Amino acid sequence: MLTLLEKQQFFSEFLARFLVDLKTRGYKVTLGEAYRPSGIAQVYASTGAGIIHSNHIIRLAIDLNVFYDDKFLESKEELLIVGTLWKSYSTDLIECSWGGDFSRTDADHFSFSHNGVR
Repeated sequence: MLTLLEKQQFFSEFLARFLVDLKTRGYKVTLGEAYRPSGIAQVYASTGAGIIHSNHIIRLAIDLNVFYDDKFLESKEELLIVGTLWKSYSTDLIECSWGGDFSRTDADHFSFSHNGVR
């Protein structure tokens, strides 16, 4: 079992690999929200725009702005290949989760599962 610090370090490494892999496939990426203070998570949760125990709080999630042929990709369908690539990095110890699979779609969200939260 990995500690939170070990997962955070692996998350950074996996994210770097992911960004390079996307670039080699012709995607362009800008960074969205990575760290989210717990107070902001509470505000988001109260408006239905997030959850109170977001993995952004513990630095195991990031939102990415993904472009292909200079088109901003927003929908689950547009980001399916990207989300599938991220999930393919999962190992026996780490589950890479994509927000396109969530009941409330969050297609630009990429995270590690931790204590049952994706």
